[in-house]
Amino acid sequence: MPDFLSHIIRGRKSCPPRVAEQFEEVTGISRVVWVWGKSWEIRQAVENFVYSDSDSRGN
Repeated sequence: MPDFLSHIIRGRKSCPPRVAEQFEEVTGISRVVWVWGKSWEIRQAVENFVYSDSDSRGN
């Protein structure tokens, strides 16, 4: 899975709609971004999720 996610974030593969739905449930990042977003938009959304999530845990 990490390799698959890496390929999506780097724009090497597109995100299938069903996977995008699951990613949306877990991350709160819109499935529209996962499926149709440019690689930099996806990367920025993931970074925002990671850093906001770690801030809420106190890390």
